[in-house]
Amino acid sequence: LVGNQYVSFSAGEKIATILFTLGKYIQLLFVPYQLTHDYYPRHIDIMHFGDVKVLASMCVYIFAIVFAAYNWNKNKVVSFAILFYLITLSIVSNVVFPIGTNMSERFMFMPSLGFTILMAYIIQKIAGENRTILYGLVGVFMLLYTAKTTTRNAVWKDDFTLFNTDVKTSSNSAKILNAAGGSLLTESVKEKDVAKRNKMLLQAETYLNKALTIHPGYKNAWLLLGNDYFYLDKKEDAIKAYEASLALDPDFNEAKGNLAVCYRDLGRFYGEKKQDYTQGLIYLHKSFDLNPNDAETVNYMGISYGFQGKAEEAIKYFSKAVAIDPKSSGAYENLGQAYKSAGKAEEAQKMFEKAAAIKAANQGGLKKQ
Repeated sequence: LVGNQYVSFSAGEKIATILFTLGKYIQLLFVPYQLTHDYYPRHIDIMHFGDVKVLASMCVYIFAIVFAAYNWNKNKVVSFAILFYLITLSIVSNVVFPIGTNMSERFMFMPSLGFTILMAYIIQKIAGENRTILYGLVGVFMLLYTAKTTTRNAVWKDDFTLFNTDVKTSSNSAKILNAAGGSLLTESVKEKDVAKRNKMLLQAETYLNKALTIHPGYKNAWLLLGNDYFYLDKKEDAIKAYEASLALDPDFNEAKGNLAVCYRDLGRFYGEKKQDYTQGLIYLHKSFDLNPNDAETVNYMGISYGFQGKAEEAIKYFSKAVAIDPKSSGAYENLGQAYKSAGKAEEAQKMFEKAAAIKAANQGGLKKQ
């Protein structure tokens, strides 16, 4: 990201980054420490040939290729193990063709067989005819790898556990920061303890803001940040986040819908809590523009116009509320009050009667004979 524009890798940066990931695979096979399901940018950053890890990886792979080729006739087991690893790795290495991600542990499923053959051969050579050493080395490997597998499996319990564990490892990945923030939002809605809920929302805010620092053009992160601000009752900040999301994708319907709800709630807040119906209607009209068929929005608009003494405008929006939800007794009652305020007693009486009929039907009430 340079000057708010994304630019391509240089050829040197691309090759160096690929070499780094290939070395990372070998490190994880030997020492599976700090595993993560996410190796997206910027967890794997742009690498350069001045980095010793890149040079070390390049030397290891050059040595492996030369050793396997040179020793094919001398030691087919070792050569086969190395070549099996290299050949099956090649299709997921980004060397032959780009695969859409920097790296992933699951890509080692096939190549790890080559690694296993090589390690078995080395252990056997070290132990020789000594079965005690052989069983001891095999036992140590089995114990360590089994322990790591067992503890890692627990992390895959569910999305929430996985995302909020791996975000500590892939702390510079916009993708997992977004996922962790989203999972915290989802769980916070279920949390009844207000203090715990707010703590989760604040942590989500931290993750999502960091995701956007890394990837400012991440529309879904802007959407989730808007949701987070909404739940934290920071409606103005939520609006800015939703607007940022829509600036990236004007047809992003989730952002449109959430922005409409946010405008609606702000309009209601200004009307009910501050009695500022003018400001409230500004927000309500914005909500209406985004979603003209939301019964709550048009109902609040009718109420706001009613409190301003604009009965005809109130009638207009209450009539729309009735059209949207013809089974709402409250909508008919509001419309009746608007007609009454406008001096239209006959129309008002009809609306009140419809409201009463709906209430009676809903309550299973008996009608007069």
